[in-house]
Amino acid sequence: MGKGSKAKTPRYKIRAREVTKEVATGQPPPPKGTAERPTDERRARGIWIEPQGAMRASQPTVDVANDAVGRMYERKLIGKAEEQAARRFQEIRAAYIAEMPDIAQFKSCIAGSVPGYDDGDGNPAILAAYRKIERTMTHSERSLVIALCEGGHVPVDVQTYRRLRGGLMAMAGVDRPRKNVVIAM
Repeated sequence: MGKGSKAKTPRYKIRAREVTKEVATGQPPPPKGTAERPTDERRARGIWIEPQGAMRASQPTVDVANDAVGRMYERKLIGKAEEQAARRFQEIRAAYIAEMPDIAQFKSCIAGSVPGYDDGDGNPAILAAYRKIERTMTHSERSLVIALCEGGHVPVDVQTYRRLRGGLMAMAGVDRPRKNVVIAM
């Protein structure tokens, strides 16, 4: 009996394995050392800042209105201090939720850990920072800020907008809202 021989893999199959990124995205991969740029469709839906300077080819293009907070700031519905307060709230809230993973998220019955049990009290600095922010706002202001920062819900009526700005100003420590801001809504 003779030995069998394995058929050689055709070249087109080898080439197909090498260009998986090109096939998956429809675009050739960017050369090494350059930043990816947004597509024309994505560029039409945002407000973009182009990189400046000598190394701009390797720096990314940044969408400054990629979420509801950024869109409200770019439309001049909130000020810089309020935008920064919302960004700070997003950071602290994410850290706060990360401190309580078993309580905040669903666990499968197959999961390895016991849900609801944590042998530590969490990071006291994060908990204190979040509680301090909670004390600066009313319950309705806090729920509007959470809806804006996490859900992307921009208020549609003037009274809700004023309550949201009140919560953001309380976090930022700003005393009075700017006048005639509601015209842009």
